Amino acid sequence: MELKSADVLKVRELEFPLDRFYYRGKKSHLWVKMRDGITEVGMDAFLVHSTGYLNYISINTGEVKQGKGVGNFESAKFVSRIFSPINGKIIEVNQKALDNPRQINASPYTTWLFKIEPSNPQELEGDDFISSSIELKEWIEADLIELDGE
Repeated sequence: MELKSADVLKVRELEFPLDRFYYRGKKSHLWVKMRDGITEVGMDAFLVHSTGYLNYISINTGEVKQGKGVGNFESAKFVSRIFSPINGKIIEVNQKALDNPRQINASPYTTWLFKIEPSNPQELEGDDFISSSIELKEWIEADLIELDGE
């Protein structure tokens, strides 16, 4: 789907499509997009920007719990955990993204990491998720200020 500029929030040089949810639990900066009852999960532009070039990603499969680790990623700057945004079961991992993590640097919103069959899709309406452009902008701006201070 081609997004129109009105469908994208721009904060500084970073873009955030408004056709998905953003998971802020554990300061994860993941996006979650529901398609036919299955959630696609990927890294948002802030995470990609703050991480730098991704060198390695691993994702576990099977049952997952919201806020619990499901994998790791590493870049030249640091190594970090990837947390599940929702409860459910990882049913597919994007092996192309794992084999070439820099695809995510080039195109974070068309390169998903894994798909979850959610136990309860209503979790996307919880406090750990953002879908409002106003709230998203405030969150990203605050995290950019914090990042600039490091």
